[in-house]
Amino acid sequence: MVYLLLVIFIIIFIISYTKFKDFLHPAVLICISFIFASICACYNVKYFGSDLRFLTMILLTINVVSFVLGGVIAKMIKARQAFQSNEQVSEDFNPIYISSLIIIVFIVMQIVIIIICTSIFLDTIGGFNGFRALSQQMAYYRQLSLFQNDADARLPSIFNHLRKVSLAIALVNTYVCLNNRNISSKKQIIQEYYCNSIWLLSSIIYLPLCIMLGGRMEAFFYLFACFSIFGMLKTHYWGIKSLKITHLILFSIVFIILFYTLNDLMGRSTSRNIIDNITFYFGGGIKAFDDYIQEPIPQSHIWGKETFYAIIRQLDRFGIINANYSVALEFRYFHGGSLGNVYTNARRLYHDFGISGIILLQTLFGFIMSLFYSIVHNRIINNRVSISCIFYCIISHSIIMMPFEELFYNTILSTNYLLILICIIIAASTVNTKKIKIIESGVFSDTFN
Repeated sequence: MVYLLLVIFIIIFIISYTKFKDFLHPAVLICISFIFASICACYNVKYFGSDLRFLTMILLTINVVSFVLGGVIAKMIKARQAFQSNEQVSEDFNPIYISSLIIIVFIVMQIVIIIICTSIFLDTIGGFNGFRALSQQMAYYRQLSLFQNDADARLPSIFNHLRKVSLAIALVNTYVCLNNRNISSKKQIIQEYYCNSIWLLSSIIYLPLCIMLGGRMEAFFYLFACFSIFGMLKTHYWGIKSLKITHLILFSIVFIILFYTLNDLMGRSTSRNIIDNITFYFGGGIKAFDDYIQEPIPQSHIWGKETFYAIIRQLDRFGIINANYSVALEFRYFHGGSLGNVYTNARRLYHDFGISGIILLQTLFGFIMSLFYSIVHNRIINNRVSISCIFYCIISHSIIMMPFEELFYNTILSTNYLLILICIIIAASTVNTKKIKIIESGVFSDTFN
């Protein structure tokens, strides 16, 4: 069944790409992500020891088809006449002017934030006792804070708020640099070194904050947001067809290498080689969901407990309901080994609402993200930082992570992401309110003055 599921996802991908002709479109991205997960599952069929059940295949197919259907509906209503032509290319090549003072202030803020957060982090895990001990401390911290829901082991809320500020600054710097780099390419001017240096510096300062959270996914979410900004701006300046599948493949290779090399630092060392580790990690969700179908857990008395965790948690904080529980799901085991505790996004939807929940919520999700994508792509202005573009890119990981976990209803619909949006608005507005300098001489000497 897992091989048949792979064929089904490939067919859906062909139909979706024929319809949208854009690798970054949400309806195409979900197909790519499930194809990758299915390939990983196929690689581990003998290791898992059994094939998928027919119901698992049907539910996952409905899951993807419903999302794609939402994208088709969004395209049918022709929101704001977005994508009237797939060959439409911007002809306005004005860079975003950002003063050196603002750049310095942004970088200094990030440095101050990482110093404060590092101090908070080390105090929380019991100090720095060397890099070898650090990985063990981080693994222990992650176990207590996430899986055992130990409030005393969690980082203070100030850490997360400061991280949001650093994230917003890093994304705005990324947007400015990628925008101006595209313009420099358009005008055949070599100004990429300065742009790349700013992006790398801002990212290098931010990424350790992700690692301090005890997992690798936050770092991946940031990197994918950067890639999404790259793709959005590239297609804006060079046309939809300028973004190739090779760009996605190259990003995937870089991510896989980084993901694997972070194992030891995060206290998650493994005896598996890189291929076995990655395929088991990203293909195991399909098998775990199949195991859940065979042995489901009892329903909770809390409506939408697994799906709407962030909203329910906020209601609990306000004292409206009493529902203090962990977002982590139960672990699954087979042949004495662990399958992990991720089940694809379908698990939470199916457990809370059944097949109808998968159809309705996935169609709604596909509609929202496809509509948002179309509007954002149509509203990019060359000499301004697009707040909507950055925010779309920072939540777009919820699409490619669906074979792994449900993140849109479970995490993004929260005050946490509302605060991230506010930080992005403030950082972007700081750049946008400055005077825009139109370069008429064909050089970029004043672009960063």
